[in-house]
Amino acid sequence: MKHANIDILQVENQKSEVKIKHATTYLETIIHLFKVGIGAGIFAMPEAVKNVGYVVGSIFTVMLSLVLLYEQHILLQCAADARSYFGLTIRTDYGETFQLALLANDKWKKQAGLMKIITNLFLVLTQLGTCAVYFVFVGNTMKSVVSYFGYEFEVRVLISMALIPILLSSLITNLKFLAPCSALAGIFMIIGMSISYYFITIDLPPLTDRNMATISIDTLPLFFGTVIYVFEGIGVILPLQNEMKEPKNFSRPLGVLNIGVLILTVLVICFGVMGYWKYGEDVAASLTANFPTDDILAQSLNILISIGIALGYAILFYVPIKILFPLLQQRIKIAETHPLVGEMIFRVFGVLFTFGVAMFIPNVGLLISIIGAICSNSLALVFPVFIEYLVKTRGDSRMSTFDSIKNVLLLVLALCGFLSGGYEGVLGVIELYK
Repeated sequence: MKHANIDILQVENQKSEVKIKHATTYLETIIHLFKVGIGAGIFAMPEAVKNVGYVVGSIFTVMLSLVLLYEQHILLQCAADARSYFGLTIRTDYGETFQLALLANDKWKKQAGLMKIITNLFLVLTQLGTCAVYFVFVGNTMKSVVSYFGYEFEVRVLISMALIPILLSSLITNLKFLAPCSALAGIFMIIGMSISYYFITIDLPPLTDRNMATISIDTLPLFFGTVIYVFEGIGVILPLQNEMKEPKNFSRPLGVLNIGVLILTVLVICFGVMGYWKYGEDVAASLTANFPTDDILAQSLNILISIGIALGYAILFYVPIKILFPLLQQRIKIAETHPLVGEMIFRVFGVLFTFGVAMFIPNVGLLISIIGAICSNSLALVFPVFIEYLVKTRGDSRMSTFDSIKNVLLLVLALCGFLSGGYEGVLGVIELYK
């Protein structure tokens, strides 16, 4: 029987009967997709462009966004295929889709539970890593603000100052009460990016003063990691589709995914190229550090963006907690008997973990490139390749020559990004402590 040994089927009847209370429209889903891509990462794009030149940076950004978009479509197709194979009506997430693909393939069935855990682990690490990036971003951005008022603080001191307010917001356990934080964060980021674009488009130097191409084995991995980090929203692709009133509108030619990624690509390229054009080799790891320290509008902008990022932390932190805490309850009795106290303690340790990572690597660009090269790279490029292989080699089926070559090339790209990005990341950390 096809349904045997699938733990998520234990709740199939209940899930299939539950209708989403607040299903999202086409426009609302695009907004949610933007909120995934627009964050601290986009302010690191000018430095990423500096690492390869504005022409190469633009071309490579388009190429990588197309590759990642293709892989996201593959994931959606494989998820639909796996559900259809088992006759499921439930909505599955990334980890469950990998689990179903394995269970449907006799040669790999025994690894299903393990790979679901590994997939969720990478999702958690990516989210927690991004939370650490938020800490560093706030610290670096507020450094300019305190300089405006005549004070000088080391970045780690400013990161420490952000700990208490971020920790308090992260103790909110109800998503309903986090919704206003999410809305404010989105508004502040949109306003902040609009003003930022004003600053990077005035008094531009001649474009001939900037490098068109500066490909180097030392800097290319940093560019790769940053772009993968910015575009890697694959962990939320299935949930976003599942929450739509009309899920079929998500992946059609003019659907949410294609249009959303197109607009995001244009925005990222414009931000990256214009930021590099404006500041050249002096562009900072976070663009906000380049804004004039004696300009009240610039510092108001920095405060606005910092608040937006800080408010977004609690929303981002919600996801790994909901994945990890139920696992903790299964293993620690006190967490099960006193769930509220247990979750509060667990949240505190989670925030302190991301704070520790931020204190260890207080460089936005470096931290983003490391997370992108290792965690985001695996989720966006490696796992979809294996899921597609499992779906297309089920039973006596075989993959086409085209798919086989394509997947090998994607794995080579991912491996190169992983090894070179990890290596350059380690060198960057060593350089920090010289």
